[in-house]
Amino acid sequence: MLAETFRQFNAFVEARRARLASVTTGIPAAMWWVVAIGAVLYIGMILLMDMELHVHFILGGALALFLGIVIFLIAVLDNPFRGDVSVGPDAFQEICDTVMMPEGTPSLKGR
Repeated sequence: MLAETFRQFNAFVEARRARLASVTTGIPAAMWWVVAIGAVLYIGMILLMDMELHVHFILGGALALFLGIVIFLIAVLDNPFRGDVSVGPDAFQEICDTVMMPEGTPSLKGR
């Protein structure tokens, strides 16, 4: 019984390690290029506008803030299984409890 428990736990750890190792792909380079070219185009458009200096700084600052937040969000979401913004096991547990378990079987939740 104890040996089987350790074998199952080892299989679980190996499956988790394989899942994390298989997530080597990230955000495609094409998306980074779109963001970079879009940022350059927006900055160029702001520079072409004829307006007072303080309005120019406000619009430019708002644009820079927005672009920074978008680039930060893309970088954070590049690793979906690691970090603070990650996919958790809650949805998988809910599916396991509602769909995969036969009627009358006790839930694995809370174990």
